[in-house]
Amino acid sequence: MGTTTQWRTIQAVDLLQLRGNHQYGAPGSYGRANLPPWPSVVSGALRSRMLADQGVALEAFGRADTAPGGELTAVLGTPSEPGTFRLAWLSLARFTADQPAEVLLTCPADLAAGEGGGVVYAGPLDLPAGAGSSGGLSGVALARVQVDKKKAGRLLSGPGLVAYVNGQLPDEKQLVATDELYGLDERPGVGLDPAARSAAKGQLFTTVGVAFKPGCGLLAGVVGCNDSLPAEGLLRLGGDGRAASLGTAQVSFPTADLDQVGKDRRFRLLLTTPGCFRGGWLPLGVTGKPADGYRLQIAGLSARLRSFAAAGDPQVISGWNLATGKPKPAESFVPAGSVYWFDQVEGDASSLARLADEGLWAWAEDGAGGQRRAEGFNNALVAAWPTANCDSNDD
Repeated sequence: MGTTTQWRTIQAVDLLQLRGNHQYGAPGSYGRANLPPWPSVVSGALRSRMLADQGVALEAFGRADTAPGGELTAVLGTPSEPGTFRLAWLSLARFTADQPAEVLLTCPADLAAGEGGGVVYAGPLDLPAGAGSSGGLSGVALARVQVDKKKAGRLLSGPGLVAYVNGQLPDEKQLVATDELYGLDERPGVGLDPAARSAAKGQLFTTVGVAFKPGCGLLAGVVGCNDSLPAEGLLRLGGDGRAASLGTAQVSFPTADLDQVGKDRRFRLLLTTPGCFRGGWLPLGVTGKPADGYRLQIAGLSARLRSFAAAGDPQVISGWNLATGKPKPAESFVPAGSVYWFDQVEGDASSLARLADEGLWAWAEDGAGGQRRAEGFNNALVAAWPTANCDSNDD
């Protein structure tokens, strides 16, 4: 992360209702938990707190694109034209007194636990002569040994992320099970009939709350706030406005050696929050056609997109805009944890350093993204190409 990032810990006071986009409220519905939550949930909670601290009502902020006034005008802007605020990082984390916060990241799509123990790497293997793919890429992400499906959905710990960013294979002990951080609290409920003042017939449903274990919660990194970002107190977070406590954190964050990336002429790009791209699965800055291949074209650097590994199916994300009182547009996102492999790098690899403070928006037109930029989508990390012990075809 950049030197201007302000780090905040977010820990639940009780249960949190972190629901996603699944329909909820019909008879028999089940309110699934969504972890980590969408970055828009956290950025919205932080921005709402900032407005409340200055005595600005959400309704006033949302009406006629009214600026909040003072320093917040530059930081938060208006609902249609956001200011400098941007959520640059969001992940689960563990906190220990007097120690840096430990990042716990959605496991990259090219890593998994193997059935025989250890961590399996899914490398970009070249397609055989005469074969092709619908995406037009020269390589496919494929693990050469069996994956342990019982250990799917694990998180990559801080030391594991250091190894990953430096092109090394993390140890299996650096993959953390989610039940070490939180449990799910299922509670049945019943709909009410206001007219009859009784339970509504057939209106049983289930809510699923997230119960974090002591010392566990969310870690947020924010840029563009100056002194207006609160450092302590409470947040209204997620469904039902549940309370979470806010605090500061020190974070030791790994970064790839861009000089080495330039020498190797290849790197990986890891989405740390969901990505919303006009090209569907193609990240900002990548252009081309399946027949000709795809290249990343940014100021000072060009690279070939060789392979792609998705961390699951596309996600449809919308949400509710508290300022305007209207739903946000439903858009398709590439899930966090997805990995892009680039090779044939030409130019100055230091151009990739802009990702730390700007995310993939660094490669978009000025003003692109609007609220999605401020909300913290399209964040990514540069990682070194894996070393030979990862068993990849790297010709």
